[in-house]
Amino acid sequence: MRLRFGEVKMVAMRIDACHQGLGAFKVDEFTMEADQVRMLSSGDFGVRHRPGYELPLGRPVNIFNIEEWAKAQKQREYVPQEPLRAALSITYGQESSCELHYQNPGGLEGVLGQISLDFAAGTVWEQEGCLSTTFPGQVIFLKEGKAKLWVGGDYVEIDGGHCEHTTLSLRGTAPYPQGLRVLITFRSRADLRLKIRGGRGPRLLPLKPGT
Repeated sequence: MRLRFGEVKMVAMRIDACHQGLGAFKVDEFTMEADQVRMLSSGDFGVRHRPGYELPLGRPVNIFNIEEWAKAQKQREYVPQEPLRAALSITYGQESSCELHYQNPGGLEGVLGQISLDFAAGTVWEQEGCLSTTFPGQVIFLKEGKAKLWVGGDYVEIDGGHCEHTTLSLRGTAPYPQGLRVLITFRSRADLRLKIRGGRGPRLLPLKPGT
């Protein structure tokens, strides 16, 4: 998902979870109505015996002997786990706004997850009396409430901060060194709503010396 309002650019949105490297939200089903898009992720990446675990055999196996290792793998008992199934709906409203509703009601409980909102460099962060420049590679956790990201007189407001862990980078997630990453974190089984809207206000004065 990409979004632009005026000079503010959200270049990507990702949803990931730390589930044996198989927690990324992958669109398997897609439906569209007049003002809403709904996507489903089955959590099935076609990886054999994942998510799940092979149990030990209770005897030594020579891992340097390929044939012996392959034979032993077939003999190990397998304990499957439920994939991380999830749904995301995006409802478009008036005045350059949308609401995201993320749910993963089933599967393993307590899996760490995150919604990443990546913004192009050059934004100014405003939240609860704080006004701050941002820098490429910076990560900000929106723990609660709302925040605005400004470029000049344009802003994008994020409403619905949530924080259930402060892990900066989950397994399998790609860094974003080019700009600012805003994180909304959760644990499965999650039910989150996030509102994003664009607006305009008085043009901010440059916060950097010499600009």
